[in-house]
Amino acid sequence: MEDLISVIIPVHNVEKYLFECVDSVLKQTYQNLEILLIDDGSTDGSGNLCDEYAEKDSRIKVVHKENGGVSSARNVGLDLAKGEYITFIDSDDYVSGNYVQALYENLKENGSDLAFCKYAHKYENDMQNSKEHFPSKIIVDTSSVDFIKFFSRFISLKNNIMGACWRILFSREILRGLSFNTQIRIAEDLLFVLQVIKKAKTLSFINKELYFYRINKKSAVHTYRKQYLQGQILLYKKIEDLLLPFFEKKVLYLYGTILCHLCIVNEIKFRCKKWRNNIDIIRKSELYRYYTLKNIFKQGKLSVVIKFLVVWFLVKTRLI
Repeated sequence: MEDLISVIIPVHNVEKYLFECVDSVLKQTYQNLEILLIDDGSTDGSGNLCDEYAEKDSRIKVVHKENGGVSSARNVGLDLAKGEYITFIDSDDYVSGNYVQALYENLKENGSDLAFCKYAHKYENDMQNSKEHFPSKIIVDTSSVDFIKFFSRFISLKNNIMGACWRILFSREILRGLSFNTQIRIAEDLLFVLQVIKKAKTLSFINKELYFYRINKKSAVHTYRKQYLQGQILLYKKIEDLLLPFFEKKVLYLYGTILCHLCIVNEIKFRCKKWRNNIDIIRKSELYRYYTLKNIFKQGKLSVVIKFLVVWFLVKTRLI
């Protein structure tokens, strides 16, 4: 008998896209699924749609909860999941018909603890494949050149969303005892996946786009984020505590550079009330000490470096 695989989908105000997401899961070639729709306090018709789906397919289970953020929704899913393997899908995204089967077969064939696939950006009128390229398999060993290269890219901007928890199939055992940190609202899944990788022995990869990440301008990553600095400082401390015994500080400094840059861009891009004062607060924060020319040039990707340099110059010279 095939292993049961749990698909956890946090749902919040995605009435427009939920059909495409859930339908893509129902049409999977791998059918032994448990589909958990966690309605995180939706105020549109998303919750009702979840219930309608549950009436049509016995594999679907719905939980309605007060809004607590995507991490709390994913944690509810983890508590309920009964599958031997678990995957997360965001409710405004969708997957290819063989997404689950391909990841499952890859994981079993390689004896890995988690399997990744590539993803594509889905714009309103366009599709753009990612430029990621993985080795087929990596042994988790901090002395391994392949692993160090992969890990350095994982916490960088070179591959845009390397740290996301979606487009991964996890073994249930590797997730035992882990949960998403509900205090961190941005990049909370990066911290979670890093915790998983730290426990893992083997990672495997599929160099095909099986997950389609929708660029939704109304999503959290495209709107102004209050108290963003506090969240990023907490994230950095958590990642530092997790990884410092295994990696040189300079790798973490590069990540601190990214977090500081994202905090500054959050203020510049949206220019909400007191944005200049907020940039001054960032200048006084511990993340700002990583925002140096040396660390910027080490980001590697030219387009990223140029963007960093422009913002760095404006902030350092107090032109903003």
